[in-house]
Amino acid sequence: MLNTRLKYLFICLIGSCVVMLFLQLFSIWKQSQPNGFIRLFPSNKIIGKEYLNLKLRNWYFAGIDSSGLYLGNWGRPGILSKITSKATEISDFKISGYENVGFYEGAYLRTEGTDLFLLDGVKALIGKGSLIAGKLKKTESVPYFTLGLPISSNNYILRTVKGMQSYLIATANNKLSVPLKFDGQKEGIFSTDGSLLKAPRANRVFYVYSYCNQFLALDTNLNILYKAHTKDTISKVQITVSKVASEHKITMSAPPMVVNKQCAINDEFLFINSGMRADNETLTMNKLGSPIDVYNVSNGKYKFSFYLPNFDGKKLTDFRVYGQSLYVLYDHYLYKYQLNF
Repeated sequence: MLNTRLKYLFICLIGSCVVMLFLQLFSIWKQSQPNGFIRLFPSNKIIGKEYLNLKLRNWYFAGIDSSGLYLGNWGRPGILSKITSKATEISDFKISGYENVGFYEGAYLRTEGTDLFLLDGVKALIGKGSLIAGKLKKTESVPYFTLGLPISSNNYILRTVKGMQSYLIATANNKLSVPLKFDGQKEGIFSTDGSLLKAPRANRVFYVYSYCNQFLALDTNLNILYKAHTKDTISKVQITVSKVASEHKITMSAPPMVVNKQCAINDEFLFINSGMRADNETLTMNKLGSPIDVYNVSNGKYKFSFYLPNFDGKKLTDFRVYGQSLYVLYDHYLYKYQLNF
């Protein structure tokens, strides 16, 4: 009896090892397959300048202007950190009025000019105040949202969900625009996940899809100016979802193929950290850095690409661009690059 059990255990062990080996080899094979596109890599497009040890992890960008950039930290709600434009000094200040509102723990800070915002899609609230004073002065009720972008002190772009479908709406002085429905929602809200950005002085809003090679350029009233495609060839969302009938919800049943990761924008260019490897890139290049594709804001045309190298053995977690300055978060580090174009 004991020998039989040992034999079964040995067979199970060998079988699991074979399966793991097969999956690893399949992953390596899949990564080595051509994806049907190439990138242009002109030399010397970025120049490394300074870096700053932020000590803590879990940072996110709250805003950026000529004086520097503002960071929030998921572990320190209600506190905003300002970093000088040279990325050499950091100072913290507590947001006055935050503790009196009772925001959800996932609420996040945003700045736009001299305005300060605290966005809470779960409670459908936006706190507004003065960045200079570091104070929230009032709270505005809005529709429930999954993504929010302040345009001005009384104008926001929100991504909302209704009937398992995603929409963009614009709010201006408490008035709602006609919802803009996303195309291609066969997999529900997951298929239209993405990033929402505003060009600083171009009066344009961009929505970059996470799981397919498309992005939209819109005006602040959500009129579509143009549709464009990223450099890769993934035109259809490649995700698998499952319905949980008992909880009346759908979930992803497998890790999705992320086509477009973090995004940033300045007056002239849209920057996208791509999750896809081009045919003229090696696996080593992908392991040692992150490809950034550059597109023209005016027409969505691809210009070229460059790599942001890993720092201290870590890939970027997010990045922002202001003018010719590019700021990158690597875990608990902030690195500043100078754009050479």
